[in-house]
Amino acid sequence: MFRRKKSAKQTPLDLFREKLATRIGETEDPKDLKELAEAVTLMEKLDELGSKHRISPDTLAIIGGNLVGILLILQYERCHVVASKAIGFVMRGRV
Repeated sequence: MFRRKKSAKQTPLDLFREKLATRIGETEDPKDLKELAEAVTLMEKLDELGSKHRISPDTLAIIGGNLVGILLILQYERCHVVASKAIGFVMRGRV
């Protein structure tokens, strides 16, 4: 009934982010701060490249269920004459 959230594994990028944050807090030299700022911008670019948009399993299950339902209805209509349409049973997508 109640599920524990899986603890997310830290990626090397997350570890680098933590080390970078501690170095920023410890340093006072302007040259070092400039280098650290460049490292932060590079890290943000890597984050953008690494983030992939994936389709959630829930969405795939809804799509699969809709397709199976449509196929079952169409198969039944092929064998037995019914004056209905399968499109009316399809769940509406969320925006």
